Amino acid sequence: MDGSLFISYSHVDSVWMRAFRKHLNGILLHDCAVWTDEDIAAGTTWEERLLGNLRQAAAGLVLVSPDYLVSPWCRRELKTLADAYKSKRLAAVFWVLLKPCGWKWTELSGLQAAHEPGDEGLLSVSEDPARDVKLLRCCETIANQLLPMLRGGDKSLAVVRGILARNERGARFTPVKTLSEGDFSIVVSGVDGVDVSGKHVVIQVFTNTPLRRMRELLSLVGMASGQIDVPSAIRTLDVFTDGEGYEQRVVIVSELARGKLLSDVMAADSRRADPSERDLTPNRIGHLLRGLAEAIKALHLIDSLEWEGEPNKRYRHLMGPMPPTRIYYDCENRRAQISLVSVTSLLWRFFEPGTFRNIVGSTGGVYLLPEKLDGKPVDERADQYFLGLLALELMEARQLFQPAGNERPADPADILEKARWVKRHEQFGEIVRRLLKKDPGERFTDMDGVIAELDCLEDSSRALAKYSFRTYVAPSSEQEPAGTKFSRAFYAKFFRETKGAEAVFLREHEKRVAGTVSAGLTLAMPEEAQHRKLMDGLKAVLNFRPGGNPSAIDSVAIRHADMEINLGQLESFERCFLSTLGDFVSDQGDIADMAEICKAWSGLFKPVISMMYRTVPARLALSASV
Repeated sequence: MDGSLFISYSHVDSVWMRAFRKHLNGILLHDCAVWTDEDIAAGTTWEERLLGNLRQAAAGLVLVSPDYLVSPWCRRELKTLADAYKSKRLAAVFWVLLKPCGWKWTELSGLQAAHEPGDEGLLSVSEDPARDVKLLRCCETIANQLLPMLRGGDKSLAVVRGILARNERGARFTPVKTLSEGDFSIVVSGVDGVDVSGKHVVIQVFTNTPLRRMRELLSLVGMASGQIDVPSAIRTLDVFTDGEGYEQRVVIVSELARGKLLSDVMAADSRRADPSERDLTPNRIGHLLRGLAEAIKALHLIDSLEWEGEPNKRYRHLMGPMPPTRIYYDCENRRAQISLVSVTSLLWRFFEPGTFRNIVGSTGGVYLLPEKLDGKPVDERADQYFLGLLALELMEARQLFQPAGNERPADPADILEKARWVKRHEQFGEIVRRLLKKDPGERFTDMDGVIAELDCLEDSSRALAKYSFRTYVAPSSEQEPAGTKFSRAFYAKFFRETKGAEAVFLREHEKRVAGTVSAGLTLAMPEEAQHRKLMDGLKAVLNFRPGGNPSAIDSVAIRHADMEINLGQLESFERCFLSTLGDFVSDQGDIADMAEICKAWSGLFKPVISMMYRTVPARLALSASV
């Protein structure tokens, strides 16, 4: 019988409690247990056992008398029952008035009396048999109202409630709502304590595992992961077992993850046409992966376990497949959260991919680890591969490795070959490509290496601007130096639309001619010199980050100030560059990318122009004073 009817009473009224318990046990047999503090076994912690059963109760019955109302402990039980009923953690709370008292000034005024009228005490009825008949009628009223609630209620929640009630450590948690029920576990939300304002938790009861030894391993890994406290790991709060032998159940209590399932966020992103409106931009994805890498690193650092399932070996902690259906995304803090222990985290180590998928179902996907398929040993670098698979799914905004029916699973190499984002964010593409190397020796040495690379991940706007530089401004060509064609088009527009700009460049060229002739040197032609200056200037813009001196733009700013270029010409430079770039993008048929590319460059020009605004006037003022 999962779930119980908790009877709250004063010990002064024990004889009436026993009478109610006898009738209710007879009526509710096989449907609901009737629990009182007399069920506490000798030698157990009395208070914790009582409070635990109070937390796990399906319903409550209060036997009210003056002695009940003056007992601090009874009033504590009453408040707990009333709060649980209001928060819908109890199906019902009934009460019976034994003797006249001030019940109207307590929580009972908002609860359901099991008799009418509610202010007529049971003991006001004449002696037997009339009193016995009224007591029976009260019990029948309770049963008639309670049974439909229990039979139509949440069966999974009742199972968890019963398991927690039997365990001193589990009794402190109050289950509230079933979140999921699968082949291996029941997952419910709950609170730590009886107060609804207590810490919210997730209670996972593993009801079945394919191998008995795996229950032992699951318990060991769960306890070991409790020491991990990093932001992207859902923290394990407690691990304990219920029952013995083949009937044993493992219970893992963890923090409640915030946000939505990552798979749901991906699905929503895939429907958004405008990249700027997506939750999962390349940089956010890099941040998520970095957080997960921290969590996996912490898992790898846990000491290996001795486990009878692998004689003469020690079990090393690995994360295993990371499908988006098992990861949460905290939208507010832009952070992923993952549980470091689950049945699926263990099963992939023991079974081949096909068997693994048959056991865990379609949500487990087919995550094919190259070294495992080749019969080679599996170590911590396997988790880099799984992290790379997740990166592919996030960047593609779809689940790639959960094929339906007999579909062939996606090949990561094919996805990398065809993905536009690999070219648009070259650095990120290289990180993912290395994570997905088939030879573990070609991946990063450890998770520290992965974290270091992700720490240096370039902003996606800058990466896009660099991609457009390689593709449209200075593409590789055998016919002419990279960027010459773009330079001619730019300067033609710049000189045409910017008053005095061409004269400044010619004057600068004449100065350089005079200097090189006297030194016996050969000077590059004006067009070639202009081209080099443009390429150097654009590279400086691409790599400039605001901060202290020195910076990538120092020499460019000083040179332009010495050439007496004014601020209006600087603004025209940016405008003509973006216009020329737009023409080249359009000529190659990539019109859809034009706005995004120009926006990326505008963002890079903004701090550069701001610095030039400070440097050029200051340099000109210095020259004038000299």
